[in-house]
Amino acid sequence: MKDLRPVILKIVAALAIAVAGIFIYAATVMPKSFRIVRSIVIAAPAADIFPYVNNMKKMNSWNPWMKLDPNVKVTYTGPEEGLGAASEWDGNSNVGAGRATVTHSFPPYLVRLNMEWFKPMDGASTVDYSLKQVGDSTTMEWIMLGKNNFISRVMCIFMDRDKIVGGEFEKGLAELKNAVEKRN
Repeated sequence: MKDLRPVILKIVAALAIAVAGIFIYAATVMPKSFRIVRSIVIAAPAADIFPYVNNMKKMNSWNPWMKLDPNVKVTYTGPEEGLGAASEWDGNSNVGAGRATVTHSFPPYLVRLNMEWFKPMDGASTVDYSLKQVGDSTTMEWIMLGKNNFISRVMCIFMDRDKIVGGEFEKGLAELKNAVEKRN
């Protein structure tokens, strides 16, 4: 039987070079921050939409992630709406666990959240719900901003965060539009 050590060493060396290449690419080329934006036009004034983004319970009624686990545990703290309102969730692997806290509330145009994730991975970002009324309709933007740590940059080589998260934003915005327009 032929000695396989040289072949195994070549394979290990090739894998080490590939892994090193991925790490170098992630460290030097992948962006250190991210911004995901989706928008929708809702046939309603901004003042009619604002309560759905300024109140955590109302927000979770159209939040697409809350629908991924029918048994998700959600607790609310702070005021019912506006500055300091917060929700914490703990759910299955599709939902994870985390906290969202309103850090800015400017009726009826902007709500800013501090988002923290505890599982499946630690992370943080800022989410803005921006409302711009033109005539009888309002354009709502759902914006997520954050920093990419090294592990995130490596992961983003293999997955498109904008496509994955943005797709959920689109589902949530469509549900919000439906809820607001039905009410009006």
